Amino acid sequence: MKQAKLRGAKIQARRNITQMDATPRMAFRSMKKQVSRSMSKASADYVRLLTDPCNAPLVPGIYPGSGGGIVSRFETDFLIGTTATDTCASFTWVPGMNLTFAPSIALPLDSTAFTPAIGAVGSMPGYNFLNTVAGSFRAISACMQVTYPGSELDRSGIISLGIQDGASIIPFLPTTQGGSAVATNVQQLRSMAQHTERTPATTAEIIWMPGEFDGQNFSYGLIGPPPKYPGPGDGVMFQGRNALVFTAASLPLGIGVRLRCVLVCEWTPRVNQGIVASVNPTYSAETVAEVLAKLARSNPNWYIHASNIASSLYSNLSSQRRRQHFIDL
Repeated sequence: MKQAKLRGAKIQARRNITQMDATPRMAFRSMKKQVSRSMSKASADYVRLLTDPCNAPLVPGIYPGSGGGIVSRFETDFLIGTTATDTCASFTWVPGMNLTFAPSIALPLDSTAFTPAIGAVGSMPGYNFLNTVAGSFRAISACMQVTYPGSELDRSGIISLGIQDGASIIPFLPTTQGGSAVATNVQQLRSMAQHTERTPATTAEIIWMPGEFDGQNFSYGLIGPPPKYPGPGDGVMFQGRNALVFTAASLPLGIGVRLRCVLVCEWTPRVNQGIVASVNPTYSAETVAEVLAKLARSNPNWYIHASNIASSLYSNLSSQRRRQHFIDL
């Protein structure tokens, strides 16, 4: 009888422990599920493409509506700032319109004034294809990479990489692209950039993120090359479309820098190509703004890939090992 009572007391004790522990465990699981709620597959696939335009599998964007198209990847690779008197360079790219702008004069100083001119079509990824086969397109992922092509012994100078709304560059654009042809210089453009570093020993990269109106399709029309659209008074087309801006200063004479631009876009065919148009609704449960906010919370500098940014990121990861870099992507 005594042993039976002792056995019963032990069973009751275990029951009491179970009853005490059950509620906190259930609450913890519920809270963890809410905090780490994963994205939909469409959003997760798009995040991989957005953060790695060069290598990620091609997938449709997650813009609202049913204005999707055929997804393709394009790239260009070229040198700038290579004349005998250049020590500086500047390059602006608006991926949503696939238009580039660069100085048409030599830049011996970072205070040399210039008005950016429309870039060569060879600097616009996929321009010949998008201008002849595509009826319209919209960017879903893009990046700009900077590499120093000279010897390590000669490497010097600084570069800057920035992303900004296209409206901020309208005053500096030529009048044929809807600007006011206001002169600027490398120093002014560098001050607007989110990232500045010494000319990199390897490669520095900036990842593009969509602006408010980058979900709208754009067409070159039937004009070009080089494209003259948007024309006078159409600078409003740049508003809400994010631009990537690069500058360099104090470079060795005649060497310049190498730029590589990668564009992933959805495009619709022209009527005379015999290609069936692809129009699909988005399958994402999240908006573009929600995806960008989640990336920013995980790492505010997710769009900059450079040496000092990487060292800061790894330091944070090592000191907070239990925190994920990208939350449930």
